[in-house]
Amino acid sequence: MHGECSMGEGRQRRLARGVPTAAARIVPAAVLLLLPKCPICVAVWLTAVTGITVSVAAGAWVRELIVVVCVAALGASALRIVQRRKNLRDIRVNPRPE
Repeated sequence: MHGECSMGEGRQRRLARGVPTAAARIVPAAVLLLLPKCPICVAVWLTAVTGITVSVAAGAWVRELIVVVCVAALGASALRIVQRRKNLRDIRVNPRPE
């Protein structure tokens, strides 16, 4: 038995921790790319997916809401990346005294 097996910190464990982070960055961008541009298309898409008839005005509102949520998610992800890089740079520049 290897030490990493008993500790649960092997390669698979590290990969499993990174998948949600990658998905959090990829999914909002994919949604923005695949989101229809016209409100009629959004209304038809929502009707096909949910089975509930949606008006064109509601489709336009839902599209704007989806865009705002996806942009906010991408912004939060970018902020986390910037903060992580800043923290790594601070550690390299100012190492802790031992």
